[in-house]
Amino acid sequence: MAEARQRLQAARALMDQQLLSSAVSDAYYAILYATRAALSERERNAKTHRGTWSLFHDEFVAGGGFDAGLAREARATQEVREGVDYAAARVSPEETERIVDVAERFVSAIASLIDA
Repeated sequence: MAEARQRLQAARALMDQQLLSSAVSDAYYAILYATRAALSERERNAKTHRGTWSLFHDEFVAGGGFDAGLAREARATQEVREGVDYAAARVSPEETERIVDVAERFVSAIASLIDA
């Protein structure tokens, strides 16, 4: 969770500096690291991003223990992150703010879930 929180802090700072692509990337990684922290609490892990999301869904969402809508929103940030990281896609300030907000809500929800 420490890495998730650090990435989230970086995302907010990058957004404030109008470094939007970097903010999106860090926000996504904050989400991913929080997801991995939750899985590690159950001694589960995956090698890929896709595998991480699949395990998270199976372990936490499918049984109703985690907000499915928030999990969907969080997972959807991956596509935007891939666009900015690999295709030099541009992202608006509004979209960046939305993604950082999703990351903040997701990291907070995971922290509550695992009491971290």
